[in-house]
Amino acid sequence: MGLPYRLFIRPTLKFQDSEKAHYRSLFFLKKLSSYSVSRFALSAVYQTKHDLPVNVFGHYYKHPFGLAAGMDKKAEALLGWQAIGLSFAEIGGVTML
Repeated sequence: MGLPYRLFIRPTLKFQDSEKAHYRSLFFLKKLSSYSVSRFALSAVYQTKHDLPVNVFGHYYKHPFGLAAGMDKKAEALLGWQAIGLSFAEIGGVTML
């Protein structure tokens, strides 16, 4: 993901409860994505270095790296996911009763 993530964020999240780590990660990304300056900084740090184009069922993606369902169920950090360079993001969820 990048040097800042490996040196600072990952060691901090590694020893936390998984639910707390999930909440805090989403909270900080939401706060960072609120400001254009921090979105620019995120996109500068997390650049897509290699293009690995993928075509899946008629949808073109620049690379195969994206966000799976379940991380941002309430779509709170949409601009943050875009800033870190994800090719796609599964947002929200549907619960069948």
